[in-house]
Amino acid sequence: MALWRSLTLLVVLLCAGCATTPTPPAPSGDLQSRLLGTWVLEKAAVPGTPSGVGLRRKTFTLGNWEMEQKNPATGAIVFRHGGTYRLNGDNIESTTTFADSRTANRIGRVSSARIKIEGDVYTQVGLDNPFAETWRRVTPPQSP
Repeated sequence: MALWRSLTLLVVLLCAGCATTPTPPAPSGDLQSRLLGTWVLEKAAVPGTPSGVGLRRKTFTLGNWEMEQKNPATGAIVFRHGGTYRLNGDNIESTTTFADSRTANRIGRVSSARIKIEGDVYTQVGLDNPFAETWRRVTPPQSP
């Protein structure tokens, strides 16, 4: 009987300890949370034709990305494509799952890059592609 009480007490204490030990949340400064938002291309080894510097935008949400570039004179879409991504440490693996007619050849492609975010600057260096780029976070306009 004493053994049964001791075992019961041990189980209760272990369970109580588990229930009161919270799982720490992911740090607010983790790469995933810092990646979320919209970025504008600031510098590129392959800027494209026409150049996307200052015009091309890339948006990240949880698990999805999208890139778009507009013609600055007309506002017409030059290209638009996007898809899914996975982070593994400081590497990002992106799969293109949709595109307009101009970049439809990218559908199904998987590309990898090493990324870094410092403040409002996002840099990526392609691991299996030529895209070495620097992006700046688009900040919402301040209300007066």
